[in-house]
Amino acid sequence: MAWTTEQEEVILHALIDAPKWQSELLSDLRSKKIDESDKKMFPEKGKNKVSDRSLLAKSRSISEEALTHRILAMMPDKKPADPKPTAAEKRASIFANAPKMKPVQAGTEKVHKAIQAANAAMKKREETREKIRKAAQERREAAEKSAEEAAAQQTS
Repeated sequence: MAWTTEQEEVILHALIDAPKWQSELLSDLRSKKIDESDKKMFPEKGKNKVSDRSLLAKSRSISEEALTHRILAMMPDKKPADPKPTAAEKRASIFANAPKMKPVQAGTEKVHKAIQAANAAMKKREETREKIRKAAQERREAAEKSAEEAAAQQTS
């Protein structure tokens, strides 16, 4: 696309206004109109459409050129994504929101034995995980040691 000097000027002024995120810069640029008309300067649709990627690339190049001319027009950062809950957090939420046993139910011998068996199984599972972690750590350390020895042999 051939950029007009008017478009470049609008981009420069939008960068000088220092938006915090790239998304804010894009929405600001997309809202600009050509003079007094209803036509958008950077349309998203139609034969003269300008993609977000293209608009950001042009903004970046104008920002770099402006900085070389000692004009404070820095390209904003990309907005970080909202953190997604981990599987462990989702699982904890599921168990926290599940209905709990009534004291009468928990007091029966059958439930008591089932709880003990579940606790023992969870403990065994955690012990197995710890053994696997230790074995993996030992393998990593052995690999690092052999790599160091091989490097030492090559240098001598």
